[in-house]
Amino acid sequence: MSIISTFKSLFQEKTQPTKASLIKGWRRGMWVMHGDKIAVIAVLDEPAEIHYTDIIKGENIGKELVPLNALRQAKYSEIPEGRRMTSREAAEELGYGA
Repeated sequence: MSIISTFKSLFQEKTQPTKASLIKGWRRGMWVMHGDKIAVIAVLDEPAEIHYTDIIKGENIGKELVPLNALRQAKYSEIPEGRRMTSREAAEELGYGA
């Protein structure tokens, strides 16, 4: 490796992830977990707006802006029963595991 290429690799600008690459794989309406709270993505952006949901009643109880990397997709069993998809199979096709 030459001195010039070494110099370039040390001092070239580091590329930041693009907004599009951060949003890839997420979708509006997706059930997610933020810590130990269940929520739905309402506005897909960085940060995303999520709406927390009551586990028993399935009603929205609050909202917050959070970074996408603080979320994970919810499992089927974590989604409030009254708001689940029609079948476990349909949920699994969308990525909601057991």
